[in-house]
Amino acid sequence: MRIKTKNVIELHDLDELVVKTYGRTYSFQQQDGCKSRGIVEVTIPESHPYDFNRDTVPEVVNGNEMGVSFAAWLARDAKQLIPSDTE
Repeated sequence: MRIKTKNVIELHDLDELVVKTYGRTYSFQQQDGCKSRGIVEVTIPESHPYDFNRDTVPEVVNGNEMGVSFAAWLARDAKQLIPSDTE
């Protein structure tokens, strides 16, 4: 019989970790068009993690284009409103 031990991080704890680490609002559940309930297996790459090439993404709420590089995500001012939210 094979037994695997897995570490489980609760959704709220993961969101809190991202906020504490990067100082950015984050919601894992809202990624990829909104995740359904359940357990998501996550692996951490040892080297050369995948990243988006896009440096900017159109700032449209629920737009069709998704994905921006990690560096661009970090560089954007989180307090800057999305233009469509200010009209």
